Amino acid sequence: EKMTTKSSSKPTPKPPQKKTSLPLCGKKKVGFVGMTMQQDYVEKPLPELCYQQKERPLLLVEQHPSNTVNSRYENIQSSSNDISRGSREHQHCHERQQLAAKHRAEHEMLRKKVLFSIRHVLSTWDMELSSNKNFSTIVESATKWFDEALLDHEEVLADMLDRQAMEAESLAARQTAELVGKLAPMLRVSFPFPEVFEQAKQELQSTLTN
Repeated sequence: EKMTTKSSSKPTPKPPQKKTSLPLCGKKKVGFVGMTMQQDYVEKPLPELCYQQKERPLLLVEQHPSNTVNSRYENIQSSSNDISRGSREHQHCHERQQLAAKHRAEHEMLRKKVLFSIRHVLSTWDMELSSNKNFSTIVESATKWFDEALLDHEEVLADMLDRQAMEAESLAARQTAELVGKLAPMLRVSFPFPEVFEQAKQELQSTLTN
């Protein structure tokens, strides 16, 4: 009796079919041209108070005269009028007045910068209030920035006065050398607005608490 045995050999895999690059029904092949994403995020408008300028009283920096120092010095009667024109003394007096006007202009510019620091705080104050920050945190941050700004201005003032003193001494030494047996007066140097730093602090506190 013949016995039949099943073949244990695996079926032979068919060779992969090659893809044809023939056009399909005459249609033109189109490549990938990208995709469009729709953004559902809607930008929220800023609070109305960010656009509206609040009414406030004039700051100290806005109350000072805007004309120049030279224009004001022209209206002041010169102390050199009693000295004969063209003389050495008359020329020296004019030079001291010019240096005094220069120093005065520098002093007024520094005073303006000190008081103007408050406007930097106010420029972001309303937007800070509209945020989620705590009010005391906002006040503390603004005060800290302002105190650091005042320290910078005080350092600038110290350097300015040292330089102005050297300019006055140099001018007096030169004028004395040009005089015969006389000592030329030296221009006095001092900051005429020492109260401006305390005024700025008080104005800031009043502005932030109102």
